[in-house]
Amino acid sequence: MKNNNSEKDQLVKGVLSLAVLSVLEKRELYGVELLTVLENTPFRTQAGTLYPLLNKLHKHGFIKHRWQTSDFGPARKYYQLSSNGKKHLKLLRTYWEDMTQVIKEQK
Repeated sequence: MKNNNSEKDQLVKGVLSLAVLSVLEKRELYGVELLTVLENTPFRTQAGTLYPLLNKLHKHGFIKHRWQTSDFGPARKYYQLSSNGKKHLKLLRTYWEDMTQVIKEQK
């Protein structure tokens, strides 16, 4: 089945914001750190997907960022969950729980 990977990829992409917000709930991270955290999970992604998502989440007020200088290269942009992001994450988790419950009931 050729479509399996494509459907799986679409599902992961659809819930990637939930995963990113969940990670940022725990601690502030810069982009490469976030990619590293996600690397060994089903939410493994690439910079070309992550950074536009981070920009979208920032535009909607769900995350905030700050720049910090680094001794190892250019300044790094650190991301953290905003208070609106905490509310949005709670809402996404509720949606996720509702959807997974319906799927479990169909077994």
